[in-house]
Amino acid sequence: AVVSTQSRSRYFFLFSNEGELSVARVLDRETLEKVVLTIKVCDKGKTAKLCNEYDITVEITDVNDNYPEFLEPLTFNVKEDVKINHSIGKLRASDNDQGKNKELIFTVLNSVPQINVFSSGEIVVDQILDYEIFDRLFLNVRVSDQGIPSLSAEAIVKIIIQDANDNAPQFDKEAYEINVQEHQSVPYVLGSVSATDVDTLENGRVVFSLLESPHAFDINSTSGELTLLADVDFESSLAPYTFSVVASDSGTPPKKSQVSVTINVIDINDNKPTFTQELYSVLISEDVPINSPIFEVSASDRDGPMNNQITYLFEEEQEYFSIDSSNGSILTRKLLDFEDIQSFSIFVKAEDNGSPQLSSRAQLVINLSDVNDNAPQFETDTLEIGVVESTSPGTVIQR
Repeated sequence: AVVSTQSRSRYFFLFSNEGELSVARVLDRETLEKVVLTIKVCDKGKTAKLCNEYDITVEITDVNDNYPEFLEPLTFNVKEDVKINHSIGKLRASDNDQGKNKELIFTVLNSVPQINVFSSGEIVVDQILDYEIFDRLFLNVRVSDQGIPSLSAEAIVKIIIQDANDNAPQFDKEAYEINVQEHQSVPYVLGSVSATDVDTLENGRVVFSLLESPHAFDINSTSGELTLLADVDFESSLAPYTFSVVASDSGTPPKKSQVSVTINVIDINDNKPTFTQELYSVLISEDVPINSPIFEVSASDRDGPMNNQITYLFEEEQEYFSIDSSNGSILTRKLLDFEDIQSFSIFVKAEDNGSPQLSSRAQLVINLSDVNDNAPQFETDTLEIGVVESTSPGTVIQR
């Protein structure tokens, strides 16, 4: 018998005598899965040949000769505030083989504890994410087929962590204390508060405002600069001034924090000492002993301790009286005599310890009262009076 192929094939060769079908070139199942060949069989009759035809289907079976290939995307975005087990996405890969040879599993080769990749390629969050610690993570992923031997490919998968507004602004101090001199000309820059937010973009843009602040103060919403807008007085009951500054980020919704600010008003010597009276009057006995306290004047100063320490003194040196410079006590220096001087008018001065020094004065009138300290005195030691013997009784004979 003679065997021949009616259909020409580039891939197979048929030996006519033996009927053996051989592969003529390298086969690739991924481009040619099967071939239908028509085989003609003839006898070797001398008068006439008898022939018959058969169709043979050659199916090409798969071998694991294709490596898996990763498909895009290999970059995934995830918000930092998602919960654990949140699915970020799924890796995809292709393999042109068949059956087990194209079944794929994914594994992570490096340790990234925040992310887990299942064998199916699904990427999930395994730990809480924090953009402020890591803003991106890189996974070295291998995809392997199930052929024997297994073929694999590797790729770098990038996880971009997106910022969420999970941080409130933080001030650089727990509280602020600022000093300003009273009656400072305005507007006057007092200083600044500072706060930062580790979030990004609008989530990290900080805006400042005042909370229940006195009208005398303002703040720059961007820089945190504090400005004095009105006169402040150390002697005012409002001083020191305490209020809060709020720092808000620009996220949605915004996160806020606040800090206490104290403005200390520094005293200047702008108040004179003031006596309790402009005119003091006292009545004392003329027989008061020397160094006896007879009266006390008093003055006060509304300034602070650096400017309100008062010293008392006489405007002019006094012969009969002295004054205690610390408390305003008036004392006698000499014995007094009503018969000599009945009244004294003295100006007392109160000086503070400020710079420049301020003072005021008051008048003190000291009146003496008489005591019976003198016996009657005759004008002469002897007195001779001539009287006429006929003088009537009751007649004044001498004055």
